[in-house]
Amino acid sequence: MGGVTFLMGVGLLYATCLGVIHAVGFTAQGKGSRWLTWPPLGWGVSLLLLALMWLR
Repeated sequence: MGGVTFLMGVGLLYATCLGVIHAVGFTAQGKGSRWLTWPPLGWGVSLLLLALMWLR
């Protein structure tokens, strides 16, 4: 894939991993980790970065 910066790659990796975490039914115990594994956050990150890649 051309035109992908390091931060875009890390963000898309985060969103993909978050999708897998959500799919297996993992529930975080801590308040901070619950926020970091919140599925809509991953969807937003993924859509934002894919839109940025498309606009390049």
